[in-house]
Amino acid sequence: MEEEEEHSRYVAQLKAEFDSCDTTATGFLDRDELTVLCRKLQLDAHLALLLDTLLGPQTYGRVNFEEFKEGFISVLSRSLDFSTSEDNSSYLEPAIPEEVKPKFIKGTKCYGRRSHPDGKPDGVLTRDQDDSPLSRTETADPSPPSVRRAKLR
Repeated sequence: MEEEEEHSRYVAQLKAEFDSCDTTATGFLDRDELTVLCRKLQLDAHLALLLDTLLGPQTYGRVNFEEFKEGFISVLSRSLDFSTSEDNSSYLEPAIPEEVKPKFIKGTKCYGRRSHPDGKPDGVLTRDQDDSPLSRTETADPSPPSVRRAKLR
C-alpha cells in the first residue's frame, strides 16, 4: 500500500512539473515546452530520444500528460537496460578497486606503500617497471632493524 502511495506522489509531482511548462494551459506541451520540461527534470542526456519517442518527426506535434508519462517511463527503462552489462552488473554498483602494483620487488616479495622490506642492509630493491625503470641497492643503515625511518622523496 505504501508503495502505491509513493508512486502516486511521484506521478503528482511529475504532473505538477508538466503543468508548470504548459504555458497555454491546454493540457498539451509542444516541442519547445517539452524541451523546457526535460531540462527541468535534468533529462538532457535523454532529450533527443524522448522528443523522438513522443513527437516523432512532427515539427508541430503536441503531447498530453499521459503520453508524456508513458514515453518518459519507456525512455528511462530503455536507458537503464543499456546501462546494465551482459553480466547483469549495473553502473550504479560500487566499482571493485583494481589491485595496486607493488612499488618495490625484493626477490619474490613485493612491497607497496604500507609494507617495507626487512632491515637487511645489503638487500637489493628494484622498482616496478611501471613506476621507473631504475633499480637501486639499499644503503647500509646504522639504525637497528626494528626502527623505521621516514623516506625522503
